Amino acid sequence: MRILHVPPGFYPRVGGEENLILGWTRRQRASGCDVYVVAPEDGAPHVRNVDGVVVRRVKTLLHLATANITPALPFWLLVAPADIVHSHYPMPWNADWGVLIGRLRRKPVVMTYCNDLGGSGLKGIFGAVYNRTLLRLTLRLAHHVVVISPLYSERSSHLRRCKHKTSVVTPGVDTEYFTPLGLEREPNTVFFVGAVDAHHSYKGLEPLLRAVQVLRSGGRDVKLVVAGKGPTDNPFSRLAQELGIQDHVRFLGFATDDDVRYWYNTCSVFAMPSLSWRQEGFGMVGMEAMACGTPTVVSSMVGAVEDVREYDAALVVPPGDHLALARAIGELLGDADRCRVLGENGRRLIVERYTWERVGDQILELYRSLLPQDARA
Repeated sequence: MRILHVPPGFYPRVGGEENLILGWTRRQRASGCDVYVVAPEDGAPHVRNVDGVVVRRVKTLLHLATANITPALPFWLLVAPADIVHSHYPMPWNADWGVLIGRLRRKPVVMTYCNDLGGSGLKGIFGAVYNRTLLRLTLRLAHHVVVISPLYSERSSHLRRCKHKTSVVTPGVDTEYFTPLGLEREPNTVFFVGAVDAHHSYKGLEPLLRAVQVLRSGGRDVKLVVAGKGPTDNPFSRLAQELGIQDHVRFLGFATDDDVRYWYNTCSVFAMPSLSWRQEGFGMVGMEAMACGTPTVVSSMVGAVEDVREYDAALVVPPGDHLALARAIGELLGDADRCRVLGENGRRLIVERYTWERVGDQILELYRSLLPQDARA
């Protein structure tokens, strides 16, 4: 089976969607498929081979809102080998061309729908017009739509017309890499992962900072470690100063996977207090923390919240409620037994339901269901 992916970016570019696509493609290669990626250039060499995945980088002419305008993209999609085309949204242009060219080539077309396109100002206007026009056409042309969270299939107004051809396939976790390392945990240390610019405010760092301020005002010696790229002078560092907790918040800046794994294994509590299901998509970092056996607090906006509740894998708080968040963190910092149980349950959840082997095989089964019998190998 020859699989052609059309993503908004690809390794070594990092991010939730990029990591998702890398995980799927690695599993597809391990299953014996030929895998090709056509993606916008991002500073990487023009053509690369990533773990056996053949990658074509297409020159970006300009940036329009969230889209990389790559004029050569249609040509490379026409000539790239493919039995099935898998286009990935929410980047307009790439996703639309992937679906259109796949249909023109008479190939089965799958479209991943990670989250709604939104924004404010010019970006918001562009998104609103696109959602009412081209997005509707692209969704109609796709043979099948994949969402990474049950919340999207249930709530997104853009998917109502295609519920009959929509299924949920979540991201996975590398449970051999994200695993308990047996390191000593730093007392009273909360860890958070997310970019520290205004656009990523939906990650919930503001209520987390306010929760830390509440805990410290109550006499708890809490420290917060933040991993995520962004300017040194950012809205959250300024808020920490306003709250008087700047000496107890450490901004690491961009962190490698090894750095993040280290902090998963040495913090007391991991917090993922996401504010919006529309923008969060799924919430991979919370799952990685659970895979490391880390006591975790999440908001009810994370994509796996029902599984989290079923397994008692993390404490769940309402989005934006910094007082509830403070209570949850305080509960874990004061209860070693509860932390141990959550850590064990979180690890078990990921191993049983969220390995790349499990979720990668779900995608492969979907591909096979769309292909003619002689092209399924």
